[in-house]
Amino acid sequence: MTADLTLLFETSLHCTITQRKKEMKINISQYILSNKIDTVRNMLAYSDYPISAIALTLAFSSQSYFTEILRKQTEMTPMHYRACYSRSTETERIHRYSKEMRH
Repeated sequence: MTADLTLLFETSLHCTITQRKKEMKINISQYILSNKIDTVRNMLAYSDYPISAIALTLAFSSQSYFTEILRKQTEMTPMHYRACYSRSTETERIHRYSKEMRH
């Protein structure tokens, strides 16, 4: 019975991935990265988490790789993205930006 369930799950997972790829015209890695970037954008705009913590939380291999990927997707570094899109007050943004520049 366990083998049957495993086979059913693997087949179901394979079908789901294949269907998602057809619908979205991207592979599963690109889909996951796209979702991660959406999460990054929200975290940068709506939280005060340090950039290094965001990279770690979303399982990027390093902060520099995280920065490289975000730059490719948005043409901005994480610090620049946060400065432009943060939902905090202007004073808080300036303070946070200058604090991050010192580190």
